[in-house]
Amino acid sequence: MTHVIIVEVTDTGGHLVTDTITVTVSDAPVAESMSVADLDGSFANGGRGGKWSATVTVTVNDNVGDSVSGATISGDWSNGAKGSASCTTDGAGQCSVSKGGLKSNAGSATFTVTGIAGSLPYSSSDNSDPDGDSDGTVIIIAKP
Repeated sequence: MTHVIIVEVTDTGGHLVTDTITVTVSDAPVAESMSVADLDGSFANGGRGGKWSATVTVTVNDNVGDSVSGATISGDWSNGAKGSASCTTDGAGQCSVSKGGLKSNAGSATFTVTGIAGSLPYSSSDNSDPDGDSDGTVIIIAKP
């Protein structure tokens, strides 16, 4: 929105001076949706018989780029791991899910985000991953 401000000043001698300033004011962006901003995977060796574990850290931001706390991420493990998992984001918009006891013959484990529930609608088409180790929806954690 643009506003024009006109200032008129008259000195004691009756001289009038006018100046005009144009000011443009923009509304601040409004958070309208949330999506996965990053998926990061890690692994750990451990357990008997060469078993290992996989962990995925999920970061959720709104469409303005701010962290979303209190969002519940749901997802499924596959490709060497089975089951579902969920976590709730903290103040930094992050939470982690882990899958332990993966067999030594499992070459990898895949985690797929299936949904996010929270104060904003989930926009899966906006999922991203700036470091490129996933597509923002699916991440594969390779066996150590």
